Amino acid sequence: MQNSRKAAFADSTNSERPSFLLHDVAVIVVILLIQLAAFFLVWPNQEFPVIDDWDYAATVNGLLESHKILLSDWPAMPLVTHVAWGAAFTKLIGFSYFHLRISTLVLAILTDIALYAWGRVVGLRRSTALFLTLCLALNPIWIFYISTFMTDVPGVAWMMFALLSLRLRFNFVQHRWRCFWTGVLIGIAFLVRQTSGIWIFTVVVGEAVWLFRKKQSRSSSIWIVLEDSFFLLLPFCAIVGSFYYWLYKAHPGVPYNFDRMILLDWRDPHAVLGRLAWIVLHCGFYLSPLSACIVYDHIRRRDWPTQRVTLAIAAILAGLFAIRIFVGSQVAAIDNFEFFDLGYGCDFWLNGRNQVLAGPAISVFGTKISLFTTAVNGLAYLGVLGILLQASLILPVLSEKRPPKDLSSTLGS
Repeated sequence: MQNSRKAAFADSTNSERPSFLLHDVAVIVVILLIQLAAFFLVWPNQEFPVIDDWDYAATVNGLLESHKILLSDWPAMPLVTHVAWGAAFTKLIGFSYFHLRISTLVLAILTDIALYAWGRVVGLRRSTALFLTLCLALNPIWIFYISTFMTDVPGVAWMMFALLSLRLRFNFVQHRWRCFWTGVLIGIAFLVRQTSGIWIFTVVVGEAVWLFRKKQSRSSSIWIVLEDSFFLLLPFCAIVGSFYYWLYKAHPGVPYNFDRMILLDWRDPHAVLGRLAWIVLHCGFYLSPLSACIVYDHIRRRDWPTQRVTLAIAAILAGLFAIRIFVGSQVAAIDNFEFFDLGYGCDFWLNGRNQVLAGPAISVFGTKISLFTTAVNGLAYLGVLGILLQASLILPVLSEKRPPKDLSSTLGS
């Protein structure tokens, strides 16, 4: 099995690893200066909270005073890594909102460097890796969150560290231990916010697809995937399990928002179906640009799935639509939270709802339908369609039944 692994990864170690030269160090210095310049242009030294970081700062202060992490009812994420990182900085330079934002800036700079290094490791040219990094470093949303003590930048940071760890190869570190330490980093990312850790499962699926594309023997590929999955998931599950044990057994009470966000009443099938459909449609909406490219590629190459797969895709889309119609309140407002009038957002606090950007409406059988809502949900279903089409290409490869015409053009070389 070890020989199969070496054969599988031989070409990537030769072609995907450009030398990390002195020029790359110069580029990293440029990235560092650009990110610092963006921060200093904003210069968030005012001592007032932004969005939710008042609560996270209070938790850091509580850790410094009592040497315990005590979560309030406000957060819906673990916060452990986030609070520990902030406490380490404020222990050294003093507690203030500005010092906490400096801790976020340090993570942002490390993320920029990790992203550039990752681009070089996977084979990108220096200019392409720099462009990719600057797309993140100069993104207005990124610059805004650097100026806060929110969990967004730290969550992305630890995800990027884990991704780089998975791609780096050292002669003195066996592959299984690289997987192990990657699992540790993903677990640390989970302790910032849940969404920073759940992508570990895509790593397992991605490696399985990659190995089958390399046309290794089926048995050796399965063993490689199982071994890597074990060393990835073991530390991750241990960290996550320890956190939930601490939260439910040792922590004085479960935060209200944390409990409300993760628990479902399985005795109410409507609530469960509604929540799952809501998650799928939101994923579809945010993946719709990529999914549109996938659908276009299928149309251009006239590469359609089999009739059985087409019927399965149609059934899934029809099921989502039926849940949306009949369950109603659980998924009827996919655009109510993401898209609202930012100038009049106080309506949410006054009436418990956002002022949705409804736009013009048309009347269909006496019912007014918002064109904006229709467009948003149309993109969501388009996104789900792209995901399903992508799965229709991957699954035959894993089962070795129907090789696609050109899998590499869809999955990326």
